[in-house]
Amino acid sequence: MMVQWIILNQFVWIFVKVDTRFKYFTKVNGGASSARNFGLDYVLGDFITFIDADDWVDENHLEVLINNIKENNSDMAVSSIKKSLIAQIIFLFLECIQIKKKILVKL
Repeated sequence: MMVQWIILNQFVWIFVKVDTRFKYFTKVNGGASSARNFGLDYVLGDFITFIDADDWVDENHLEVLINNIKENNSDMAVSSIKKSLIAQIIFLFLECIQIKKKILVKL
């Protein structure tokens, strides 16, 4: 798990270095709501969205939401989500690997 975190950490830093719109913060794990509330303290833009790792959004997802907010003079937009089958399969595969590692360690 530590190796995965290191690889992800390096991947994220690429975005932070290349594009100043990306910010990187660390926080002790407290769940999704805790992480989102933490992030809200650092919001600088006019819009915010929450997209989970297993969510799939279309290429124009944010554009459609923002255009609808502007066209309807709304304070917010809510959309449905599509769970990515591929993301779910990958998640289950990684979960199985972790379970297998735990079993091997116990043996």
